[in-house]
Amino acid sequence: MRFFFFVLRILLRILYFFLKLKPVQNKIVLISRDSEKKPLDFVLLEKEILRRGPEVRLVFLCSKSEAEFQESVRSGLFYFRCMLEMATARACIVERYCIPVSILRHRKSLVVVQIWHSLGAVKKFGYQNLDTYEGKSHAMAEAGKMHQNYSYITCASQVTRQIYAEAFHVPEEKIFVEGMPRIDYIVGSEVANYRIRERVLRRYPQMREKKTILYVPTFRKNAAVDLAPILANVDSEKYNLIVKLHPLDTPPEQAGSAVFSNMRTLDLMKAADYFITDYSGTAFEACVLNKPLFFYVPDYEDYNVKRGLNVDLFEEYPDCTFKRFSDLMKVLGSGYYNYQELAAFRDRYVQTADNKNCRRIVNHLFQEMGIEG
Repeated sequence: MRFFFFVLRILLRILYFFLKLKPVQNKIVLISRDSEKKPLDFVLLEKEILRRGPEVRLVFLCSKSEAEFQESVRSGLFYFRCMLEMATARACIVERYCIPVSILRHRKSLVVVQIWHSLGAVKKFGYQNLDTYEGKSHAMAEAGKMHQNYSYITCASQVTRQIYAEAFHVPEEKIFVEGMPRIDYIVGSEVANYRIRERVLRRYPQMREKKTILYVPTFRKNAAVDLAPILANVDSEKYNLIVKLHPLDTPPEQAGSAVFSNMRTLDLMKAADYFITDYSGTAFEACVLNKPLFFYVPDYEDYNVKRGLNVDLFEEYPDCTFKRFSDLMKVLGSGYYNYQELAAFRDRYVQTADNKNCRRIVNHLFQEMGIEG
């Protein structure tokens, strides 16, 4: 496998060499492997870039990553398009690991920015958990030159900066606490947030009648989400239960009164009364909204062994972290919530909780590109 990747890398670099003979264009390429649509972070950056530098051309390359063999041809064509566009671009923005970005030899002038798809990292990823149950192997990471060629990386706090330095295997000097585009959306304006809440409430009018619990579990490799303890302890007479699963997860056959939504998590969050997750980075987004946040982690020790954690939840967020869902519901139902603990958690992991994240990011990008605007 390593020999295959070595040969493939050589061939692609040769092809890329000839593609780079074309003149550089005044364009920025934005690559996503998460969805066929532009991710929210890209939409927000697009608005700011065009507001500041309307002469810059933006090229969006968005494709949902597939592991099945029959999708290999489609993925190959997508990566070839990435090569074509990057060969003549002034900058490239990615929000996940992207093979062509990492394995090719780019022009020295190409600015490559990593804007990770999550606001933070409760769980370990990248180089932090190589050779673990849920991580990649050292051999695959080396063969694929994982997370190489970034000019710099953005994040939302000094603590996250240290985490990202380990996860991306780069010096901290390459990581800047400039925030994340989605924070601008989370903070929003009073009018914008009202409109978002109303849109969600029109979709789920029952949310006007009872308090709503939004549960957003993280994706687990080769394991389905166990909703039984949640369904058994949430009183449907008192609460609405909305579940937002990871795109790779499927709802169970027996879901009781739970509603499985395909709406954007950030929108659901603005209309919900309580937010529950396990190890998802959406926890940091809930903090920005000052939304009552709970962690339900019945497999805490096992998950820490299989995946690894950057946040000691029982140490940093003790009043609102539970192994048993019945205990969580007792605290939730009591009407008491430790907002001081929430504020401390937010201040530690989201130091850019304002509406100027896109402005800072585009300022830095334009500076690196030599654009005044």
